[in-house]
Amino acid sequence: MPEWLDWPTWLGAINLFHVAVVIVALYVVVRLLVRFWPGLKRTIALVEALGALPTFIERTDASIAMLRKQVENDHDEEPLMREEITTAREQATAANELAVKINAKLDASQTWQAEHTKESEKAYRRITALEKTIPHPSKETP
Repeated sequence: MPEWLDWPTWLGAINLFHVAVVIVALYVVVRLLVRFWPGLKRTIALVEALGALPTFIERTDASIAMLRKQVENDHDEEPLMREEITTAREQATAANELAVKINAKLDASQTWQAEHTKESEKAYRRITALEKTIPHPSKETP
C-alpha cells in the first residue's frame, strides 16, 4: 500500500499546529473570495462577452450587408419611388398653399363678421331708441 494511503500513520503525524494553519488558510481563502467575488464575477462576465463577440460581429455584418443590399435594390430597381416622392412633396406643397388661402379667407370672414356685428349693434341701439320715442297703439287708450 502506498505511504500516503496509510491513514493511521498520516493522521498520527498531524498536530494542533497543522490544524490551526489549515483553519487560518481556509479563513483567508473565504475572506478573499468574499472580498473579490464581485470583481471576479464581472471578470467572468467580461470573458464570456468577449467569447461571444465574434459571433455577434458576424451577425451584425450579415445584417448590415443585407440592409445595404436592400437599400441599393430599392434605389436601383424602383425608379418610380423617386416620382412618388416628388408627387407626394408637390401634393404637400399644394396642401400647404391651400391651407394658407383658407386661413386668409377665414381671417377676412372673421374681420367682416366683427365689423358687421358692430354695425348691427349700432342699428339695434338706434331702433331701440326710436321705438322708445314712438308711442305704441296698445298703450294708447281709445
